Amino acid sequence: MKLPAPKIIIFDVDGVLVDPRQSFHRTLIETVFHFTGKRFAPADIHQWKNQSGFNDDWTLSHAWVRSLGFNNSYEEVKAKFLELYWGSDGKRGNAGRERWLLPAAELRRLGKRAELGLFTGRVRRELDFTLARTPVRSAFKRSVTV
Repeated sequence: MKLPAPKIIIFDVDGVLVDPRQSFHRTLIETVFHFTGKRFAPADIHQWKNQSGFNDDWTLSHAWVRSLGFNNSYEEVKAKFLELYWGSDGKRGNAGRERWLLPAAELRRLGKRAELGLFTGRVRRELDFTLARTPVRSAFKRSVTV
């Protein structure tokens, strides 16, 4: 039995279209190090991400810092995370380090078969920054962000 072709294909961003290891994951590790002085490996992130409630990197960073015995506020941890992610004082942040995964030609091929959309836990500014750096923005007709 042949299934009907989909009318819309909805993509997640992180881990599907974009490799977040050098952007969000790196920023998580640097944020925790900033507050605690303790170094962690990228593999340590998955122990947190596999728990319920830690899809949001700001929440995860705060919980991780607190789990190590530090009482920094959520706002303080989030501010440092954003500084490291976007950069400050002329220093480049980690946002520009991520890598697009799905070739543009493949997206164009899929776009001929169905409408393409995005559904992401990112905020609009983060999604717009990523899409502005790739030749694929026009392939997506709709996007839903946090």
